[in-house]
Amino acid sequence: MRSTGDVKQSNLIREPDGSVAFLVDFVGPVLKGLDEKAPVASQVSVGDNGEMVENNVRYNPVTKGWRLTLRVKVKDDKKPVEMRAALVNGDKTLSETWSYQLPANE
Repeated sequence: MRSTGDVKQSNLIREPDGSVAFLVDFVGPVLKGLDEKAPVASQVSVGDNGEMVENNVRYNPVTKGWRLTLRVKVKDDKKPVEMRAALVNGDKTLSETWSYQLPANE
């Protein structure tokens, strides 16, 4: 899922911060077999035209997988941003690689 990124203020009102937010659900037999407290982390790369401002992974009990929350600020909106992400546990890759190109605004 892609949406406008925001920051929750102290009064719980959400303010847009100019970022783009992505929610990526990772599921599959390897992830389903892990305990929800397993040390799952994300391995994320964002192209030179983007700046990562949030990278958070948590267990999703509905899918029995993990959800990556990723927020990116685009430096030049006339150029695309390439992104890739996978879930890891130490040096072991747990998921397929999610790949996405945020298109340029023309």
